[in-house]
Amino acid sequence: NNLVVNLCERKYSRGNLRKAVAGRAAKSPVLVTRILGHLAPIYCVVIDKTSTVAFTGADDGLVKMWSLDRYFLLATLRGHQKEISDLSINSRNTMLASGSCDKEIRIWCLQTAKTLAVLTGHRASVNSIHFSPNDDYLT
Repeated sequence: NNLVVNLCERKYSRGNLRKAVAGRAAKSPVLVTRILGHLAPIYCVVIDKTSTVAFTGADDGLVKMWSLDRYFLLATLRGHQKEISDLSINSRNTMLASGSCDKEIRIWCLQTAKTLAVLTGHRASVNSIHFSPNDDYLT
């Protein structure tokens, strides 16, 4: 499947981005570019704190890291055996957590795109994950 990026040509601060997206939802979308990458449906998308990198999780068990400035694939994060159900970035913008139907949570380093930790022991799929505001906990 495709990651379709619908961005306005103008840059927004984080506070105004939400307003711009909400206002844009009432209008017809404009396709700026289309990026091909995943070979299966995308289930979750998260944008980093700098608004320059997007992460997608899909049915193919892969997490992909995309440049929003130049619209290309930066990295593919491999390790999950089943579909990715949720993604979360910590407040310091240094780690990404991915939850999967393989009953695992993986913590990734955003600088190296390497796995920092694998959290196992869940009895069912991990459907939702979030870093606490101070990054002390992952829920």
